[in-house]
Amino acid sequence: MDCGSCDDDIGCEKVTIEEMYKASKTRTITMIQKESWPVSILPACLRAMEEWCSGDSNTSTEEYLIMCFRTMRNMCTLGEDVQGRFSSFSKDIDVIVCIFERKLWERNQSAQLSSSPSSTTTSSTTPSSSPSSSASGEEIDPQGIDIDKVLKPALQFLANLIVGNEHSQEMVWGILLDHQGVLSHALRNADHTLTHVASMLVYTCCKNNAKCFTNLREHHATHIVQDMLLIMERFDNESADTDFSIFFAEHLLQSKEFGVFMTNLPTKSSPPPPPPLSHVPPTLDGEVEMQKDKQEDNGKQMDEPTKATKGDDALAEHVHHLKKPSLEESGRGVQAKTALLKFIDARLSAGRVELSVDGQRVTDEAIGVCDDKLNLSTHVTTYLSQKFQELAFLADDVEWWHDASQHSAAIHFMLITRSLGSIAKFGSNHLREHIGQGGLLEACVTLLSNAQGWIKRATPPSEKKKKAEKGGDDDASFPVQAKGAACELVRLVANICFRCKKNQDLFRELEGFPHVLERFLHDDNNPFIREWSIVAVRNLCEGNKENQDYIKGTESVPRDIVNKEEVRDMYSVDVEMDEKTGRLKVKRFQRK
Repeated sequence: MDCGSCDDDIGCEKVTIEEMYKASKTRTITMIQKESWPVSILPACLRAMEEWCSGDSNTSTEEYLIMCFRTMRNMCTLGEDVQGRFSSFSKDIDVIVCIFERKLWERNQSAQLSSSPSSTTTSSTTPSSSPSSSASGEEIDPQGIDIDKVLKPALQFLANLIVGNEHSQEMVWGILLDHQGVLSHALRNADHTLTHVASMLVYTCCKNNAKCFTNLREHHATHIVQDMLLIMERFDNESADTDFSIFFAEHLLQSKEFGVFMTNLPTKSSPPPPPPLSHVPPTLDGEVEMQKDKQEDNGKQMDEPTKATKGDDALAEHVHHLKKPSLEESGRGVQAKTALLKFIDARLSAGRVELSVDGQRVTDEAIGVCDDKLNLSTHVTTYLSQKFQELAFLADDVEWWHDASQHSAAIHFMLITRSLGSIAKFGSNHLREHIGQGGLLEACVTLLSNAQGWIKRATPPSEKKKKAEKGGDDDASFPVQAKGAACELVRLVANICFRCKKNQDLFRELEGFPHVLERFLHDDNNPFIREWSIVAVRNLCEGNKENQDYIKGTESVPRDIVNKEEVRDMYSVDVEMDEKTGRLKVKRFQRK
């Protein structure tokens, strides 16, 4: 097929697109061809896209478009000068992306109409025989063109166009943000290859250009952030080491925009207000003039709106709903937060971690060789600390743990508590002080004091048979989501107060010691809480004489700290408490 758009004898008037593709694939392109071919192939590709949009295309158009995009993709690897030639056709690229958005919208509209009750018939047509489905089950255009099949090389062309080229990055990023439906479709696609290319586009622009990252917030495109984070969940077993969504998450952790994006991710409880529709929906040729005339009428209505106007109104409504957070989008926002918090927890749990904050190492050199490195911004620690305090206030109420609608919030609380404990473990004394003095220790003490009802004592063997006969359930009143919460709280206290005198003093002033001492017992719902309580007391007293004197002066032992039945069955001794002194007396237990 001839590209037919160049009058240069050495150009491409007599060169077919097949020949261009072969030359680009083998990289046998001359300097003159580098200059002339981009001028011809991109307009030729645009004409084919316009024919497709107008309904004048056929099955051969799909092959032609795929070959065009693949050729341009390959040519972009030849150098910055070729990228610059393609970038000069920014308007053509914008129209191409606009057509993709329109075709995707038309396909979605067709799918909705075919699935509506009014459109169902009594015929026994199977999905595979439907004209809108390919043999592989993928939806195709009514003209026989597989949209996703064409979109894949098109996004690959854009991905190669922006590599190492800041001007192209800003141009392409602006176009994609104006037509967010295309990017969202690719990021949510079931095809891993298409998703991989789209995530590469997002990461490359945001990583190398701070302005592009800021534009996500300015264009109300927070859903792109959530789509990137959800890719980690969808494909966590496939090419996890090279997935650009993971690189994007790492970049987000280093950004000052972290707290803004995490706060603005839609949630079921408080979705943000939908942004105003700021850009004109995809329109072509005469429809653009129609839109301009409509705006100049100052609200005047036409007697008989044209078919094109109706279509544009419907498309505008579709774009508006893309930006408005629905219940489904709110659920995706919660899942995205969970995915990122799991990612943070996993990175901090990977053995010994060399932690850096704002590019400065905060991990003590004495820790030795580290297994991994993690760079955070101060906005991450601030967000986690504030979110912990908010959730700790809710966690005070045991009914909150039983509430099924708060299941995700309970998971977030556990992940944040564990992550903060790990940050304190690998962080510097200054970082621990910064986190602890910001209200976190107060929240820990308050929650520990109100969590006494969560303790489940170990059931002595002699009692197990009796409870089994009576049909008793030890876990009936214990909130399942709270299992391990008390242990994580004590671990957080132990790490946040390690060799940090200000935090040690604050914990004593808040009267937190009794609540830690009361955890010196086995608790089935909080494994290792006794061990972490010992570590906590040790860290609270290390280098702090006031705390040491406080422990020495604590002669009265809390009554709940001794489970006499447990001690009898396990150690064959009897423990009694002196009512006057509060001290423990131990004597051998004589079994009958």
